[in-house]
Amino acid sequence: MKKIVAVSILTLIVCSIIIFGGYVIMREYITAIEQNEVFDISMPVQRASKSEVAEMLMTNWLQRFTTQRYVGKIYDYKIHSIRVDEEGNNYFCFVAEYSVKTDEESDWKNGIHTVDGGWVNIKGRFRVNKVGNMYKFIVF
Repeated sequence: MKKIVAVSILTLIVCSIIIFGGYVIMREYITAIEQNEVFDISMPVQRASKSEVAEMLMTNWLQRFTTQRYVGKIYDYKIHSIRVDEEGNNYFCFVAEYSVKTDEESDWKNGIHTVDGGWVNIKGRFRVNKVGNMYKFIVF
């Protein structure tokens, strides 16, 4: 009987630690979103092609994950290609093929990807809205 109680208490403690740790990580992520640290990627409209604008915004977005503390921290990244595939009056969409170097257990490994020598290779679609004199980067 004492053994069952001890195991139950130990299980409760371990579960509490896991739940609290998950709460702390999620709280950091939500705070980052609230402060627009991750998703508010924008730049003034410039005389550049849409592909050049897409590459600048993509670089700014990936760079944030290398310099600040996020759940999906990366150590390095490479942008292999960018192709504009849809255009409208005040927006355009593009497909980017890129790689990120990250930890073994990482959110970057969710979804469709391949891993090659520690690099997670990803193909993603993104949108850029033109709002006034600013380009805003949208992650789908």
